[in-house]
Amino acid sequence: MRSAVASAKRAAMERMRLEARLPRHLLYVKGWPTAVPGIEDAELIAAIRRRISTLLAIDAAYLTGPAVRDRYRDLMAAQSHDQPPH
Repeated sequence: MRSAVASAKRAAMERMRLEARLPRHLLYVKGWPTAVPGIEDAELIAAIRRRISTLLAIDAAYLTGPAVRDRYRDLMAAQSHDQPPH
């Protein structure tokens, strides 16, 4: 059990380190993106998502730059219609 707790703490710290690499302009505001990321930013987001999904052994989506950009576009469109993000 101690080993599992230590492993979870390491994973949480690594996740925080990875997420800290995201530039401020890419962060969501009130649950929504503020802009569709450019190609390089989308690739950075995808790389971080891939690493975190591996680290936490989760089946994440939007793991490529184009998929990230499409998701942001969908969220921006939903926001314009006042739909909550999901």
